[in-house]
Amino acid sequence: MGHTKSHQIAGWISRGLISDDYEGIFERWNNSTSCEKCGHDYSYYKKCMDHCHITGAFRNILCDACNINIRMDNTSGYPNIHKSGPGWRYQKKKKGVKHTKWFKTKEEAIKYKLEFESC
Repeated sequence: MGHTKSHQIAGWISRGLISDDYEGIFERWNNSTSCEKCGHDYSYYKKCMDHCHITGAFRNILCDACNINIRMDNTSGYPNIHKSGPGWRYQKKKKGVKHTKWFKTKEEAIKYKLEFESC
């Protein structure tokens, strides 16, 4: 069951969202059926509020995969693969279990992602 409008907005504020139009953002959120970046519906990845963690400004309503890529400054071009320190990290929840694996190269991470997600 969904949250009430006031509960949803309070949650966004507690996570740092700053806006002059919370009502408008809530309506956009409430009516959003697919990610504003990749276009996928929310049947697999949950709906997320994307905002700047420095200014608090609202940006988009995204699926969790796209939101994670934005937060982590992803340069791989692939959901769930991120540059981290000297290597690359693949991270994804599958059947409710978080799975993380590290690689020396982006190519190794992409190959693993394609194999892992095809199972």
